Amino acid sequence: MTDWYYDENGAQRGPVSEGDLNTMLVNRLLSPHTLVWTATLGSGWKPASQTHLEAAPQAVKPPPLPSAKNVPPPLPATINPSLPHQLAGVAASTGEPPSDFHPERVPAHDHYAKWMAFWPLLLMVVDMVLAADGNNIEYGPYSRVAPFLAVWGSLIFAVLDARNVYNSWRNPKRMALVPFILLSPLVYFWRRAWLLKTGYAYMGIWAGCALVYAIAFAVMAQS
Repeated sequence: MTDWYYDENGAQRGPVSEGDLNTMLVNRLLSPHTLVWTATLGSGWKPASQTHLEAAPQAVKPPPLPSAKNVPPPLPATINPSLPHQLAGVAASTGEPPSDFHPERVPAHDHYAKWMAFWPLLLMVVDMVLAADGNNIEYGPYSRVAPFLAVWGSLIFAVLDARNVYNSWRNPKRMALVPFILLSPLVYFWRRAWLLKTGYAYMGIWAGCALVYAIAFAVMAQS
């Protein structure tokens, strides 16, 4: 008596007799495309329509007990539609990036964040150079140079820093970071520290540098 196995929604069923399997196929309980296996098929599963099955129903006979000699090979790998959601759930519980998170992996660094934190000091140097050349940094023709550099420099560094945070797999949930620079670098650094679960050192550095710049600007404007 030949033992048969068949696939049911990705699960292996059987063993059943050939007569039982034919009965299920003829009565449309199984599709002709159902994967089946028996010892004569070797190591590969085949659709029932590619075998000698689907004949007239035979007498129903009880299937034999499983035999250790005829152990079917594993079913071919199939895609489970719920698998991405399951992997995402596992990723959330383990802290690893989800399976669909595939940016270009780059080394993590804080170079752009450091430039942004010390940017007020560089703006102070710019104003000092302009003031040394006899320009009025408050109302003169070059008074808008420092504000222009402050806005665009901070924005560029924020974009580059946020890109590194994302590509270095430190932001797998794709949480917003760049828009916070539109409020101020101080808010951006707060958001960055909260997102990366790091300290608030860059907030303190930027605030200190901004204070130094404000004092220096007041002194240069009065002179």
